[in-house]
Amino acid sequence: MILVIGGRNQGKSEYVSQNYPGTKVLNGFHNAVKEYMLEGKDIKELIEKAVNEFDVVISDEIGCGIVPAEKFDRDWREKTGRALCVIAAQAESVYRITAGIALKIK
Repeated sequence: MILVIGGRNQGKSEYVSQNYPGTKVLNGFHNAVKEYMLEGKDIKELIEKAVNEFDVVISDEIGCGIVPAEKFDRDWREKTGRALCVIAAQAESVYRITAGIALKIK
C-alpha cells in the first residue's frame, strides 16, 4: 500500500492517477476519519480497511496551520494525524506532494 499526503489542492489525486492507474484508491482519508468520528465508529477499523483493502491512500495534511477553536475539530486533527502515522508505518512507500511535485519520504 502507498500513502500519499500533502496540503489541500497540491496535486495528490493527479499524481496518483498519472502514476498508479487502475489501482484501488481511498481518496480523502482525512474526511473518512471525520465521518467515522461523527458516526461514533472506531478509527482502528478505518485504518485496517485503508491498509488491507486499498492500493493507495490519499490524505490531506490537516495538522499544519492554525489550531482549530472547536474541540471536535482539534480531536479530528489529532486522530487523523495519529492514524496516518500508523498507516505510514505499514506502507511500502510514502509520498508528500507539494505544488504537484512528489517527494518520496519512505
